[in-house]
Amino acid sequence: MGSLPGTTAAECESNLKKIYTVDTVQSAVWKELLLATIGEQFSDYCASDDEVVGVSVSVRDREDVFQVWNGNASCANGSNIVGRINELLPQIPFKAVFYKPHEEHHAFEGGRRH
Repeated sequence: MGSLPGTTAAECESNLKKIYTVDTVQSAVWKELLLATIGEQFSDYCASDDEVVGVSVSVRDREDVFQVWNGNASCANGSNIVGRINELLPQIPFKAVFYKPHEEHHAFEGGRRH
């Protein structure tokens, strides 16, 4: 691994902290979604054959994208995960809320069609 001329390890570490530190509403949303997932607070809001299997956040220039992943796409209509998110975060005005099954998410399928 090469080094940048005139850059110390401490400066690199400081720059990484700046990149990965987010001081917006995103940190509160992320914390609440993560704790709700760990604490199984979505279980009563999922269909009987489904469960929340993960959460993710993608930090973007104009807005951040939060995803709550469920295990069974065929159970989406029987779930109210979005309702639980709104209960947990009533002060957050989400710009858009929608459901996208895994097979429609090209980033994870490499653009393949089934």
